[in-house]
Amino acid sequence: MPLPIRRVVRVACLLVPLTACSGNTGPSGTAQGISLTPQWSRSGELLSPTALCDDETRGMIYVAHGEGSIARVDSAGRVVEPGWITGLTAPGGLDCRGDRLWCSDGDAFVEIDIGADSILARHAVPGVGVLTGLAMASSYQILAADSTRHTIWSLEGGVADAWTFTDCVRPCGLCLDGVRLLIGSADCVLAVHLDNKAVERIAEGVRGAVGMTVCTGDVRIIADAAGALYVLAGSDPELVREAAENGGVTGLCCLADRSLLVATEPAADRLRAWRITCPP
Repeated sequence: MPLPIRRVVRVACLLVPLTACSGNTGPSGTAQGISLTPQWSRSGELLSPTALCDDETRGMIYVAHGEGSIARVDSAGRVVEPGWITGLTAPGGLDCRGDRLWCSDGDAFVEIDIGADSILARHAVPGVGVLTGLAMASSYQILAADSTRHTIWSLEGGVADAWTFTDCVRPCGLCLDGVRLLIGSADCVLAVHLDNKAVERIAEGVRGAVGMTVCTGDVRIIADAAGALYVLAGSDPELVREAAENGGVTGLCCLADRSLLVATEPAADRLRAWRITCPP
C-alpha cells in the first residue's frame, strides 16, 4: 500500500571543506598505518552480489544477489541458503536490527521477518525514483537513498519523508556512523547529523560512494563508483585498493568484531574479505 508523504525537509549545508583525495595507492596499506590483509574469496556461488549486511545475533551475512534474491552466508563466506528470500525486484541496500531485515527494492522499502524467513510487508513510496543504499537509524526509522531524485527517504511510523540537501547529488551508499548518516554523493561523502540535520562534506574527491562501513577504531571504509576502496580515519581519505578491471566493490560491511571487512564484487560474482589492522 502506498505511503503518505508528510513533508519535504530541505536543509542548507554547513560546509567543512577537506583536502582532496590523496595517499598511498598500494593494494593493502595507507600512510596512517592501516592495512587490509586478504582473508578469503568466494566466487561463482552467488550471481552478481550487490549489497550485504551483518546479523551479529545470528552470525549471518545477508547478501542481495541475482534477480531479486537474498542469501544467507556465514562469516567464512560459505553460502548457507542462496534463495533464503525471493520475490524482490531490484534489491539495492540492506540493514538489520533485532528480528527485522530491511531492503530497498526499486520504489519500496521491504520489511523482512528474519525468524519467519519471509517478507512481512512492502512499503511503496509515491513519487520515488530508484532506491539504492539503505541504513537503519533505529528500529523505527529506515533511511534509503534515491539516486534519481537526489533525495534521502525516511520511513518512520508508516510515513515517508523526503529529505533534500544542497550537495546531495545522485546519492547512493548510506551508512550509520554514530549519530551521523553518511551519504555517498557525486564528489564527496556527506555526513548528516540526525539530531539537527546539519551537514558536513567529508572525503572530498571520493566520487559516488556506493558502499560504506564503520570498522574497528572508528575507521571508515568507502567504496567509490569505480569500485576502489578508501580508508577514512582522519580528515583525508586514502586509497587502499585500486578499482579492479571488472568494476570492483559495491557493498561493504564489517562483522561483529569490526575488524573483518566483507565486500561484494558483482561483476566477478564474488564475495571477498580482508582483515583490517590499525596501529596501536
